[in-house]
Amino acid sequence: MSTLGEFQKQYPLPWIVKPVQGHGMRGVFLVESIAEAVKQLQSADSDCLIQECIPGAIGSMHLVGLLFNRDGKVIRRFSSHSIRTLYANGGPATAGISKNLPELIRTTERIFESLGGWRGPANVEWMLDPRDGRFKFIEVNPRLWGYGFLAVGAGVNFPVALVEAALGRDPGADPGFKDGITMVRTTHDLIFDACPFDVKQG
Repeated sequence: MSTLGEFQKQYPLPWIVKPVQGHGMRGVFLVESIAEAVKQLQSADSDCLIQECIPGAIGSMHLVGLLFNRDGKVIRRFSSHSIRTLYANGGPATAGISKNLPELIRTTERIFESLGGWRGPANVEWMLDPRDGRFKFIEVNPRLWGYGFLAVGAGVNFPVALVEAALGRDPGADPGFKDGITMVRTTHDLIFDACPFDVKQG
């Protein structure tokens, strides 16, 4: 409790409590008090962390995707702006626009340089804080990301480069990517008056 009290001095409530390893918004809670934070931590079935709650609306999230070869060198770079999410308060992106953010890309690279020895893909989520106009680090996902096909559509094919690098082959120079390419992930439930498929009876 005292440790959380010290945390509160630097990062006022509310906070985000979330699993160290998670998926989407599963197990993520907004807490308004230290007692509520303790309750969520005690009831969690896995290790959790506490983050400052950034008061950004939908559309505040930005992403940087990087791909490292077996020597730990960055061979692909991409950045985008998430404009829609699965849930009203966040979660997986369902629409995004490619957006070249060179300073944010470089900041992300420095994070991995400090870690040392990274191999393969990673994407880092950043939220634009409306209070000071600065990007705030949210999390690292050590994998290809859910709407990563946006990068392919914008001209940088992470999956192909990943396979080439994993096989020890040179995937070639980073081609860069186009600004302003948009991707929307959709799922529709359709109702028909009659079945549109040829279905065998029985």
